[in-house]
Amino acid sequence: MRIKLYGILKDLIGPEVKIGVDKPITIHELLTLLNDMSGGNLREWLDKVRVAVNGEIVESAGAIIKPGDEVAVLPPSAGG
Repeated sequence: MRIKLYGILKDLIGPEVKIGVDKPITIHELLTLLNDMSGGNLREWLDKVRVAVNGEIVESAGAIIKPGDEVAVLPPSAGG
């Protein structure tokens, strides 16, 4: 599974990572794996990021990601 990262997340772990999974995982499991891969550097961002699966933002940490899905992890956005 290829995961694209943006903003500060890209700076912390890289623009793209590959995770060897052959079964569906939840958004929560994905974020935990990414945090582990970063040596814990993503911990402070985990409750602030947004995850897009196949181009759509997914709100639930329990949502399922299947192998082959396009996944992007987006940093919190500032606005006003």
